[in-house]
Amino acid sequence: MSTKRVTESISFVGCEFQNATRTINGVVLLSPVSKNGYRYLENAMRAAVPKYNTQVFISHPTKEELSTGRRDIMKLAGKVENARFESGKIKGDVRTLPDDYGRKFFDVAQMMPESAGCSHVADIAMGTLNGENVVEEIKEVLSVDLVANPATNAGVFESEQSGKRRSKINEDEAFDILTGENDEAEAGAESAFDAATKRDRSTDGLEALIDQTF
Repeated sequence: MSTKRVTESISFVGCEFQNATRTINGVVLLSPVSKNGYRYLENAMRAAVPKYNTQVFISHPTKEELSTGRRDIMKLAGKVENARFESGKIKGDVRTLPDDYGRKFFDVAQMMPESAGCSHVADIAMGTLNGENVVEEIKEVLSVDLVANPATNAGVFESEQSGKRRSKINEDEAFDILTGENDEAEAGAESAFDAATKRDRSTDGLEALIDQTF
């Protein structure tokens, strides 16, 4: 049995949106078939369901965040509730915060369901079954995030860590920065959205907002 870290991403197509509560119902968090040719065993998916009741963020974690296990609270957008195994998939309901990042998450999912998706970073244990590569265990869900360019057709992709940049679906650089698709621009300049948000989003104020919401 070998362990590896993978990124899986699925679009918001087919989700239901509750505007009054800023909740996205029926978000597919994991499908059973990997684009790279192996599948997640049903018992592995069922056992992992509680691990998906977690916070959601704008864009994937940085290398430093993955190494420390601590995320930037300024990009917290909400959390997954009611994670469940349903129709052969892991699904959940995403309740977003009533602030700029939460609204961004909700609006992008609702208005661009094919162009954005929920993506997770997870550590998995691989094995073989009848000559097929299979995932025997989802050891840890490190992150659930809003990303651009989710997988199509198969519904799931595994990152190959090739260093190649995916083609963009939107030429708006602010959107790319927000969803983590333009690392160079993000490193070189702060988006106007981030600047405006940070003025009103102190750590103390954000923690109070989270307590009131959740």
